[in-house]
Amino acid sequence: MGVMKNLLLFSAALLVSLSVNAQTRVFKPFKVDASVGFSVPQAFIVGPLLAMEPKYALNDQFALGLRIESVNSYRDLSGNTTTDAYYIRSYGLSGDYYFSKARRRVFAGLVAGLYQYATATVNTDKLRPLSPVQFGPAQLGFAPRVGAELGHFRLGSEYNFTFGSQSRNTSYFALKAGIVIGGGQYSR
Repeated sequence: MGVMKNLLLFSAALLVSLSVNAQTRVFKPFKVDASVGFSVPQAFIVGPLLAMEPKYALNDQFALGLRIESVNSYRDLSGNTTTDAYYIRSYGLSGDYYFSKARRRVFAGLVAGLYQYATATVNTDKLRPLSPVQFGPAQLGFAPRVGAELGHFRLGSEYNFTFGSQSRNTSYFALKAGIVIGGGQYSR
């Protein structure tokens, strides 16, 4: 009986603390960042990227998330019928620190996770692989980043460092722009 009483008291205290925290928050805790941009891998020309990152804000200044990103990059697109292409995909945990509680705010963050890459020969007219793409083993990596959120618009830059035998092929700089779905300010 004592365990049940303690569990009920703990649950009540947790609910009270969550409701007090929700009343003092400026921003809603759940959001998803959807971004497009371009990457600059080593030894390849600029390539497009897509990223999706669902997040939960522990408070108004710190958010944790899961990033999924895909990068395509090509060696040469000038006049040849085929070229080499690199495909990089990554999955990682992210954390962003926001320097203010304003609607327009600057952030710095870090992503840590797994990176995989594949190479293929592509037709330069359609940018489609001529053979099936096979991704190699996953490598550990991280990406420090900085940027700004302007309401529901997000701008950012990051450098993705990877470790392992293929780190030269999977490390890249990225610039992104995107939208923030959810996470807006509570109406006052």
